Amino acid sequence: SYTIDTLTELRRELGDEVSLCWCVGMDSLVNLPSWHRWQELLALAHLVVITRPGWQLPTQGAVAQWLEKHIAEPQQLAQSRAGAVVICEMSQLDISATDIRQMIAEGHSAQFLMPEVVWRYIQDNDLYN
Repeated sequence: SYTIDTLTELRRELGDEVSLCWCVGMDSLVNLPSWHRWQELLALAHLVVITRPGWQLPTQGAVAQWLEKHIAEPQQLAQSRAGAVVICEMSQLDISATDIRQMIAEGHSAQFLMPEVVWRYIQDNDLYN
């Protein structure tokens, strides 16, 4: 489904007064213009962007202009229901969920890339094989 549809449904279920945060990686942020009705997303939720190795905030173009109007500090997320973009700098491995699924499908262990409980769930449910 489209993200806009998911957020619309969550907003309907949670009500208009709840602060709703939607989290994506920096790689998703730079590709937002390819998403269905992307410029409407902040009407429904805040956007929390997690930095990823090899990806930078756009400095020009539609997303850069959009960000100029919406960048906020983390403490602002609780003050309103939607409309802010917060960038979270984190130390991370240069690995994606797609890479993890591929590793497992190829018969390699990805245990070192996630919490033990997540690895156990993947193993117990025979996911990605």
